[in-house]
Amino acid sequence: MKQTGICPKCQTAGAIRIKPYPSPSQSNVVRLSSWGAQFAHFDRYVCPACGFIEEYLNVEEKGWQKYLQKNQHEDSIDSDFV
Repeated sequence: MKQTGICPKCQTAGAIRIKPYPSPSQSNVVRLSSWGAQFAHFDRYVCPACGFIEEYLNVEEKGWQKYLQKNQHEDSIDSDFV
């Protein structure tokens, strides 16, 4: 849906992008540190016909870029998030 705007489930055009809530609530972020000081938001796309939702991590955010630089040289990217 992000690229085409078409729902992969029902083939309806016109997917809607849901903007992330400004504060780091549990439902719209991925925490990148155990203290929760570093996080990245999701971009969500919803089909107006069937309600199907896709989520993508916003890889352009500073928090994600910083996390990637710190962890990309390890064998696997693993967060201390539980």
